[in-house]
Amino acid sequence: MAWNVPLFLQTYVWDAQRGKFPMKPNPDFISEVKKVAMLGGGVMGSGIVNLLLKGGYQTVLWDIN
Repeated sequence: MAWNVPLFLQTYVWDAQRGKFPMKPNPDFISEVKKVAMLGGGVMGSGIVNLLLKGGYQTVLWDIN
């Protein structure tokens, strides 16, 4: 089973000035990632790595390929 732990969540509150639904950081990201053995790469990879390091992980491996 694959898990998707989003770094950002949809707010569903329309921002008329920006013309879109803004995103907010996922407050449960660190606690949810602790349940996951491997993360996928992609555009959000560097942000995820930085957040994991700030959350107390000492070793985070990231494949940029």
